Amino acid sequence: MSKKVPSPNAASAKWIRWGKKLAADAAVVMARHPDADPEYVRVTLISLQSSPLERLNRSLRRGQGFAAFRK
Repeated sequence: MSKKVPSPNAASAKWIRWGKKLAADAAVVMARHPDADPEYVRVTLISLQSSPLERLNRSLRRGQGFAAFRK
């Protein structure tokens, strides 16, 4: 049996919906906190889509990279 592969248009539509939802969520946060940096809000909303363990692992790997440059 072959897997059904989504068409490029379906995949693009999925990303477009995701982007529009992200923009709408960011607009809600910016309305409540007008002094917030829009880029920080966007990055935080994207980060919150990952599990806490994934975020911790990413943070630790990044910290190890910075530590390597200090030696």
